[in-house]
Amino acid sequence: MQLLVRNWSAAQVTAGDGVRTLEKMDGDFALIATQRYDQFRDTMKRLAVSGAPVEIDEIAGNDEIFLTGVAPQDWTYDGPPGQFINAMKLPTDDTHKRVVVRLPVKELLPTLKRFDSVGAFQVDHIYDY
Repeated sequence: MQLLVRNWSAAQVTAGDGVRTLEKMDGDFALIATQRYDQFRDTMKRLAVSGAPVEIDEIAGNDEIFLTGVAPQDWTYDGPPGQFINAMKLPTDDTHKRVVVRLPVKELLPTLKRFDSVGAFQVDHIYDY
């Protein structure tokens, strides 16, 4: 998975294993590569709470991304910046629901940080194209 990011130098240390800098570009931009699936989600969550000033401009050439997670039945998405897409009850737990949210890629890290601080919405997958 390749990402176009800004301010990567400061974030590199907190990104963890499985992240490589492919190319430093003009200005503050860098092209980086991450692992996919759970490792991608975990890397994004680490970066979100790290305090590093990294910003993501594109993921795999895209400027939007979907994520899913589990939240209590009474939880509501209070976006912007993203858009609530759908929610459905969990068949094994009537007190929780699975939620789908679409976000601008540039808002992924701030949104993950907000979800982490509130704690009600547990991200289980970030769709990495």
